[in-house]
This record gives sequence, structure tokens and C-alpha cells, in this order.
Amino acid sequence: MTYEDFKNKLAETLSKKMGDQCIILIAPEGNDPQGEDILHIIHKASGVSQCCRISFAYKQANVIPMDILTEAMRHSFLIILQTELPLDESQIIYRPVNRNTFGGPLETLPHLPFYDMEILFYTAIELSDHVSCHLIIDNDLMKKNHLTLEKLTDLAKRNTFRLYPSELRELGDYYLQSLLKDPNTDKQELLSVLFTKIMMDETAPRDYQKQYVLTCDTADYGGAAILNSALLQEFADKLNRDLLILPVSSSGFVIWPKEESISIPALKAFIHNFLNHDKSDLLTELIFCYDRKLQKLEVLK
Repeated sequence: MTYEDFKNKLAETLSKKMGDQCIILIAPEGNDPQGEDILHIIHKASGVSQCCRISFAYKQANVIPMDILTEAMRHSFLIILQTELPLDESQIIYRPVNRNTFGGPLETLPHLPFYDMEILFYTAIELSDHVSCHLIIDNDLMKKNHLTLEKLTDLAKRNTFRLYPSELRELGDYYLQSLLKDPNTDKQELLSVLFTKIMMDETAPRDYQKQYVLTCDTADYGGAAILNSALLQEFADKLNRDLLILPVSSSGFVIWPKEESISIPALKAFIHNFLNHDKSDLLTELIFCYDRKLQKLEVLK
């Protein structure tokens, strides 16, 4: 790709990624017609800006694909924007992460221990109706905005499930819809799953207890649904059962209505083997039980 083609493609790609609240401008350094080309990212509302020499980006493009290069530039600018602007308290949310695999120093972040996980706090920066980015809140940003851990927790409780509503869906429906959304789904696999679901719906005994997926409408925050105690209580009351909450991935959990016939040792062994098969997206290794009468989440004994 020629330098001129790269320059135009870079501006076009960044414009799409940054949304309509930012301006992407390429101008010669110092307004000198002979000056080196400089790319400017400017946030319209605040005037916060970042610049980069096009020649430097052009060299990077020899080894880094355009999409990754522009995503790195976007993320860098959003971090600057986040530190320069006051936090929008209506956009502060939280989610649990795996304590052992989280890739950052927890001591620099406000966090809450939650069983074998840690609850971290994030803020959403909206760049347009369909372009946003979630950035983690660190201790410096918390102090700069005169917030405390208690205040962050209160805001996140109010915002998280308003912005990302939790949902409970039958496991078969959830799996089928996931396949329908995946462009790489094999047609034969889709038909097989659809046939199995139809047969189960038609032939399952009346007392058959269905399994459900607990998640959010945004998969990245699906694991946060376990913090939605109001939803868990509502669902437990609906089924008139305590709920077994089984770890699957960071995107959510599988829920089984608790029955006396379920062998807890066998269930624990199954989950242990399942999680050990692939730990790349592990949120927790614990099985939980939501007690309907006590209205409390507990680790399954």
C-alpha cells in the first residue's frame, strides 16, 4: 500500500471506529505545507485531542494489520479521554473477574472480593449511538472524581443491570440462538440441534426440569448476572425451588432447579472435569446455590 493510500485508509478506518463525537484530521506539522503529516483525533465536546505522526503509523503497518493498529490508537485515545473528562456516574458498572487469571495488578484498582473472584468497576464512554468502549476504573481515577469504593459499588448496582439487563433463557433456546448468530455455524449442526430441541419439547416428561442460561444481553458482562440477586429471587420464587448455579464461562452460568434426586458429588465431579477441559475463559470453579427462603447466594457444600 502506498503512503497516500495508507493515509486515507487510516483516516477512514479511525473515523468509523471513533464515532460521530470525534473528528479525525490530518494536517501538516506546524501548518507548514512541507511539514510532516500529523493525524489528530479530537473529541468534539471537550476538545481533548491526541496526535500521531503518519510516518510512524505507516512503518507499523508493515507488521501490524490496519484493524489492530487503529484499534490500538482508539484505545489509547479513550484512555486519555477517560482521564481528562469527569466520569459519567450513570455509566459506572461492575463485573466479576477470575482472581487468578486477571492480567493486572489488583492493588491499583478498586475491587471487592467475591468468593474466588474479584468485582472490578468500569465506565462506558459513548462515542455514538453504536460505538462505545468500556474502560476499567483505577484508584487514581476514583480519587480524581472524588469517589469511594462504597460509592462506586452503589452506582454500579444501580447502573449495571439497567444498561445490561440480565436474562434467563432455556438452555436449548440459548444454544440455538447462539448458532444462528454465528456465521460459521455448520448447517448440519444447526439442523441437528433444532431437531433435538423439538424432540425434547415434545417428548420430555411433565416433571422434567429444564436448564437455563443466566447471562446479560452483552456477553462480555454476562458473568455479572450472578450479582443480580433480584432476578435470582424472582426466578426461584417462580419455580418454587432453590437454584443450582453452575459455572460455564465468563459469559454466564447454567441454572438447574435444585432437586433431591440430583447427586451433588456427581455434579461437582462433572463440573470439575468440564472446567479442566478448557480454562481459557474461566470465571470461577465454584458451584453456587441460591437459597429461596434465605434469599442468599452460597457456595454449594
